[in-house]
Amino acid sequence: MKRKRIFTILVLVLLTCALSTTAFAIDESEVESAIAASSQEEVAGNIFIWFLCAIGFLKVSQKIDSFMASWESMLAGQEEACWQNSW
Repeated sequence: MKRKRIFTILVLVLLTCALSTTAFAIDESEVESAIAASSQEEVAGNIFIWFLCAIGFLKVSQKIDSFMASWESMLAGQEEACWQNSW
């Protein structure tokens, strides 16, 4: 029992150390210098990729919304039928 508890604590400590990351603060000047060091095409490409990710996220959220709406209407119909059958 004691070995199991020590093992569990050890695993939790190791996972905490492995999964914790140090956040490094960067300044706006460092970002500007990184952009200046890279080419304009590379920056434009990154913006294009982020734009495509945003469109993909919106499309997926629209699909989930329509799916949930169809489930809502289906469940509302079943609930209405249950109330009619019970009386």
